[in-house]
Amino acid sequence: MRLCCKVRWWLIAFSLVVLVTVLWALSVGVIETPWYSILMLGSAEGGDQLPAHINTIIFEIRLPRIFLALVVGAILANSGALLQGLLRNPLADPGVLGISSGSAVGAALAMLILNQLFPSVVTALGNLLVPCFAFIGGMLATWVVYRLGVTVWGISVPTMLLAGVAISSMAMAALAAINYLADDLTLRSFMHWQLGQLSGAQWWAGLTCLAVLLLQVLLIPWLGQGLNALLLGEQEASYLGVPVEKLKRTVICVASLGVGVAVAAVGIVAFVGLVVPHIVRQCLGPNHQTLLPAATLCGAWLLLVADTLSRWLLAPLELPIGIVTALIGAPVFIWLLVQQRQRMVSS
Repeated sequence: MRLCCKVRWWLIAFSLVVLVTVLWALSVGVIETPWYSILMLGSAEGGDQLPAHINTIIFEIRLPRIFLALVVGAILANSGALLQGLLRNPLADPGVLGISSGSAVGAALAMLILNQLFPSVVTALGNLLVPCFAFIGGMLATWVVYRLGVTVWGISVPTMLLAGVAISSMAMAALAAINYLADDLTLRSFMHWQLGQLSGAQWWAGLTCLAVLLLQVLLIPWLGQGLNALLLGEQEASYLGVPVEKLKRTVICVASLGVGVAVAAVGIVAFVGLVVPHIVRQCLGPNHQTLLPAATLCGAWLLLVADTLSRWLLAPLELPIGIVTALIGAPVFIWLLVQQRQRMVSS
C-alpha cells in the first residue's frame, strides 16, 4: 500500500496527536496525575518513587481503559468506512444499517442467559459467549439488510437504509423485552451497557478487539483497492478483475465481526463509524487505501477523547460514553450536511 508524501506526513502528525492525547487521558480523572509522574514511569527509578496507589490507578485502571478506547474507536471507524465504501453512500454506518442494534440484542441475550438462566457458566464461558452472541446478532442483521437491498439491478442503497431502520426498530423492541424480563441487577447493567461504557475495562477485552483490528488492518490493501474499483460501479469493477461478490462478503463479515466485538466490549457507541470516515473523506479524498488507515487512526483518537471527557467533565461522576459521542458527533454531522447542501446549491 503506497501512500503519498502528504498523507504519510499527515498520519505521522496525527499519530503524535494521539500520543499526546494518551498522556492527557492518563493524567486526568478523580485523582489528578501530573504529567511528569507519567513520564517517570518509563524509568525504573522513577516508577519506584511514585506512590503505590498512583501505579495502581495508571496500570490497572487507566491504561486498560485507554487501550480499549483506542482499539474500539479504530474498529468502529474502520467498519464504518468499509460499509460506506461498499454501499457507496457516506450516510451508511453500522448504526444506520442495524448492525449495532443486532449485535446489542445478541450480547444482551447472552448476558440474560448467563445471569438468570445459567449462572454457573458465567465464570467459565462469560467472556466468550457475549462476543460470540454479539457477532451472530450483527451478522444476522447484516444478512437481512443485505438480502432486502439486493435486486436484479444491484444494490439498492435506499432500500438497505430503510431495511436498516426497520431492523433497528425491531432490535430496540427486542432489547426492551429483554430489559422487561431482566431482574434489577441485570437491568442496571443493561442500561449502562446500552449507553456505552468503558469503566472496568479489562486487558482481555482490549486484546480480543485488537485481534479483530489487526485483521481489518491487514485487509486494508486488498479491500481498499477493491472498494476504489467499486466506486465505478459493480459491472465496471468486475471488468477490472475485482471479485465483486467475494469483496462484498468479505466487507460484510469483517465489518460485522468488528462491530460485534466492539459492541460486546463497550456497548452501543454512536456516530464514530458515521462521522469519522465522512470527515476523513473530505480532508484526504475518496481513495480507500488512504481513507481506511486514516479513519482507523482518527476513530481511535475520537473515542479516546470522548472517554476522557466522560470521566473528566463531571468528575467524580462519569457520563456514559455513548452520550458523549452523540453530543460530539451529531452537531458535527449536521454541520457536514449543511456544508454539503450549500455546495450542491452553489453548483
